[in-house]
Amino acid sequence: MNDSLQQTVRLRPDIQWSKFVDGMRSIDESQLKWVARDPISLEYYYFNAFEKTVACMLDGTKCLADVLAASRERSVTADWILQFVAKLEHASLLVPREPILAGKRLWQSRIRQARVGSWQKLLSPLAVRVSLLDPTRLLDMLATPARVLFSTTFFLLWSAAALVVAVLVLQSWLQSPTSIMDAILQVTTSQVVGLVLVYVCVKSLHELGHAMACKRWGAECHEIGLFFLVFTPILYCNTSDSWRLSSKWKRAAIAAAGIYIELILASCGGVVWLVTRDSSAIHMMAANVMVICSVSTLAINANPLLRYDGYYVLSDLWTVPNLAEQGKEAAWTMSLRLLTLKPVPPDRWDGDYRWLAFYGAASWFYRQFVVVMIAWVVWILLDGLGLSLLGAFLAILSLTTVVISNLRGSLRWSKQLIAEGGFHGKSRYRTLFLCATMAIIVVAIFFAPLPTSVSARALTQLQSQIPVYAKRTAILQDFASVGSNVQAGQILVNTESLDLELELLDARGNVAALRQRVTQLQLHAVNDESTAIELANVAAELAKAEDRLKILHQEFETLTVLAEQAGRLMPADFKMQPTLAELPNADSLKPLLTRSNIGKVVERGELLGWLGKNDELQIVALVAEQDAKLLWQGMSVTCRWDCEAGSSFSGTVIRISPEPVGEIPDALIGDPAIAGEAIGFGSQHPRSPHYEVRVGMQEIPRTAGQYSLANVRFRTAPRTLFRSFQRLLDINVRPQL
Repeated sequence: MNDSLQQTVRLRPDIQWSKFVDGMRSIDESQLKWVARDPISLEYYYFNAFEKTVACMLDGTKCLADVLAASRERSVTADWILQFVAKLEHASLLVPREPILAGKRLWQSRIRQARVGSWQKLLSPLAVRVSLLDPTRLLDMLATPARVLFSTTFFLLWSAAALVVAVLVLQSWLQSPTSIMDAILQVTTSQVVGLVLVYVCVKSLHELGHAMACKRWGAECHEIGLFFLVFTPILYCNTSDSWRLSSKWKRAAIAAAGIYIELILASCGGVVWLVTRDSSAIHMMAANVMVICSVSTLAINANPLLRYDGYYVLSDLWTVPNLAEQGKEAAWTMSLRLLTLKPVPPDRWDGDYRWLAFYGAASWFYRQFVVVMIAWVVWILLDGLGLSLLGAFLAILSLTTVVISNLRGSLRWSKQLIAEGGFHGKSRYRTLFLCATMAIIVVAIFFAPLPTSVSARALTQLQSQIPVYAKRTAILQDFASVGSNVQAGQILVNTESLDLELELLDARGNVAALRQRVTQLQLHAVNDESTAIELANVAAELAKAEDRLKILHQEFETLTVLAEQAGRLMPADFKMQPTLAELPNADSLKPLLTRSNIGKVVERGELLGWLGKNDELQIVALVAEQDAKLLWQGMSVTCRWDCEAGSSFSGTVIRISPEPVGEIPDALIGDPAIAGEAIGFGSQHPRSPHYEVRVGMQEIPRTAGQYSLANVRFRTAPRTLFRSFQRLLDINVRPQL
């Protein structure tokens, strides 16, 4: 070791140093963190103040023994010095002592990294990154827009405008809770390509926002490329140079720039959504942009448990570089210390090790969940397109990559546990006890019965309902409260017809005039027999006029629609479309009996609503075969109608059909939850067997009408995770493969 300490090494003079703390805050020099930037490889390395001091002492004039002697006050050992120098040499931060051999090692290291990257692309086909070009010239042209976009004035103006738009969108959503989802789901095949292009543009502008923020605050961006996320190409840029900025607030602002850009796009989408017609394609696109750029970006990009923007914002504000690695290491170290009872070195990490350990464990569990969900979604999508083998291959490949990574980590953890004496002395019994306890907990989690449920789509269907029609073309004046209970003979709908009223007044005047003429002729007939013939003619004309008046009175009575039976007045909010290729007209799906329609003309024969009996409130659910096997008569049901998504209603299963349905009800054709195949013009049958389940409801929403759609959740028998996983395989994998 003494010979090793006699060697001299030299730190590369071109290494660029910058502080990794907020430059606006005073801090002890001994607590500073430093970032070393390699201008050749564009890699970044973190050093604490002491490591930076030792690295700077490696100037080629002092041997390692001299450096060790100068660092005695920090209780530095020779092993630490040698390991530190080895790390610097491995990172190519030292001037090579043998340039030829060093170049060969660097080239071999580059080949190994490329090989590892190729294998990672093969094992992770759902997330592939391809570098394209250096965007420096593009960012130079965008320097002025970047200064405006990330200025305080623009931010305040946008915040005020975004708040107004958010309030207006929220107000519209509260008035019609399903309006946004209806606009999102009304996507035809021809619009899917446009929607994908919109998504690609949104995510590309997101990444460009990061690059413009780098330019705005003096950092550099030298890499831009394509990132294929679940086969969807989006732009990405490398903003690692922001790490050398001294202010943590600027680093966090660069990390959050993509979210900022998407929220601006969401505000623009909200404005377009508010001013466009419900049935237009632009309205649908605006709704998708609004949701993708707000809810989606906040749930995914702003989530610090995933290595996206939120992660880097948290890392910068917490001033913990390599947050994921430090969190994972802290979690592993705490688990090892829990088994070996050795103290945890508190100064080993850049933050509180307990919070770091909690973050490391939480992010690990969440990442496993996300990978499983992505694999599941890919499998479902490809299986729906008839590519079940490809979907199964990609899903299994992604899950295998996660399993291999976790096994390698567990192996390293086990080796470290053995090296630190986890299976020696008293620690052996503690380790075995804790491992056995964890195994019992895992087994209990997998085999403990857990509450389960089955979901399905349903439509309202009354067994005995009377249609309420407009008996003549008239103007809607008033109507009974929709959803209220009415008695037989009670007024349901009042309409008026000015033409009929004028005609009725004219007929009344004509009858009155003829009656007066008859009276006069009868008086004259006493003295003048010649008036008898005229009297007979006028009397006949009067009889015709009275018959006409009677008919007009009957027609006038039809302007008022009365309840034929006691029951519940329900709106008629479903109308068939001419063809399956057409989008539903949003106006035609709205109930006619709304206050906004008062004063509008209703046509003769137009369906105004339904009058159903309260004791026959039912919904009909279409349940997939594998789920129908779990149901039984009398089981509890929770239902949420699309027209009132914020409220839930209880019911009970009345009947389960013994045979699968032959056709999908008209109201459910095109519903994403039920895949159908055309069997004729305007008719479809389910692609997989579905059974009709009738549910008796104690109550339904006041706004629900005949054929109103709803989501139904059946509370099935408790089931273990193991049994749920086994059922998942039985349903989705074995029959297809």
